Amino acid sequence: MNYVWDFGILSKYSHLFWLGLGWTIAYTIGTVILGTLIGLIVGMLRLRRIPVIDWLLIAYIEAFRCTPLLVQIIWFYYAFPVVIGVNIPAHIAAMSVLSLYGGAFYAEIVRGSIESVPVGQWDAAKALGFRGW
Repeated sequence: MNYVWDFGILSKYSHLFWLGLGWTIAYTIGTVILGTLIGLIVGMLRLRRIPVIDWLLIAYIEAFRCTPLLVQIIWFYYAFPVVIGVNIPAHIAAMSVLSLYGGAFYAEIVRGSIESVPVGQWDAAKALGFRGW
């Protein structure tokens, strides 16, 4: 069996490839920016150690880090609109899920990196006149 591969048809649809690549890059940039903002806010709030808020943030982080991304996307696009009674467009559902998913990971990165700074360096910063934030 000799197959003859004809890739000539791909040039006919190359505009769809470039369109898909553009949307992929746009979603990547958007979700990284939103996810970083969410992660920074959640990570900094986790450092405050307010019990009720801390439990809610831990629940958010564990829910988004411990479930597969595909399950979250399907849940947000199909099940969540039924629960709240509002139809969510596909691009909004995708952007929100990917941002919240990334934000959960970024929050732990922010919290862990700040907590890993030794006490001596915090004391040195205070001695130099730096503020806590």
